[in-house]
Amino acid sequence: MAIRRTNLISFVLIVALLLLPLCSCARTEFFEEGKLKVVCTIYPVYDFTCQVAGDKADVKLLVKPGSDPHSWELSTDDMLLLEEADVLIANGAGMEPWLDTCLDALDNKDINVCIASDGLDLITFGDTTNDAFEDFEGSDHDDDHDEHHDEHGHDHSANGIDPHTWLSLSNAIKEIDAITNVLSKVDPANADYYLNNAQKYQADISSLQDEIDQYKDGLQGQTIVVSHEAFGYICSEVGMTQMPVEGISSDAEPDARTVSLIIDFIRANGIETIYYDSIINPSAAYVISEETGCELILLHSFGSVTSEEYNNKMSYVQAMRENYHNLLVGLGL
Repeated sequence: MAIRRTNLISFVLIVALLLLPLCSCARTEFFEEGKLKVVCTIYPVYDFTCQVAGDKADVKLLVKPGSDPHSWELSTDDMLLLEEADVLIANGAGMEPWLDTCLDALDNKDINVCIASDGLDLITFGDTTNDAFEDFEGSDHDDDHDEHHDEHGHDHSANGIDPHTWLSLSNAIKEIDAITNVLSKVDPANADYYLNNAQKYQADISSLQDEIDQYKDGLQGQTIVVSHEAFGYICSEVGMTQMPVEGISSDAEPDARTVSLIIDFIRANGIETIYYDSIINPSAAYVISEETGCELILLHSFGSVTSEEYNNKMSYVQAMRENYHNLLVGLGL
């Protein structure tokens, strides 16, 4: 019996070794033949690209649903996918900190790279952080301020670039232009097709922008408490400020002192809503909600989406329309 078992294991191993080259070849056939092969790093540029490319390109998403783009780690299959691609479209502005290392490692030097945010007016986290919290923090809570300030889950005085550029409707229109240009350059035979699709989608975004304009007076000057420091471009576009419970990354959590300060700030300013991001675990936001009675309302950062949102093909316009609706509801406008 032992001899037979040993022989069976040896046979299985031999078969596996014989099939391995065939499996490796099969794994590299990621794209549909006859179409432009496009890889997009994150969901916003993926949605923009799908809308522009239509049925003329096979578009793949690199950062999988539910994942944090900031801390994403590429797999062997991800690199094989990129080796086969004609075009790589990234957001840039620091959203994909692993991008340069990835490009340096590629043997596919013919890949056309589009950084969709190039040329945009970028904002910093400090631009959209509520100064009132800075004042509040320094007024009645001076004890050990210097010791604790840098230990917060977020740094209110941070001057790093906010990479969530697409959350400005006007930026989204410009990013679509950049994507249309690279697709048209690589596939000039379908340039008119790409341009027509782009203009239709940009018209949808412009229509949403017109809808929001009528509420700008009510939104201007408002402070929103958010679970994730991701909504600066929305705030900048309509004149609001954000107070983030947690930092830019999904693993950045506030310390107990920061949570206590935010609870005090919410109570002192009569804030009734905390906005949470669908892909970030809002554990700290839940604690603050329980302590203050604030309602938790969803805002899509859209840097990644849940598996359900991905399967339902959530679009940028759909997500942003829901964002503005939820902002208005949460602010009682």
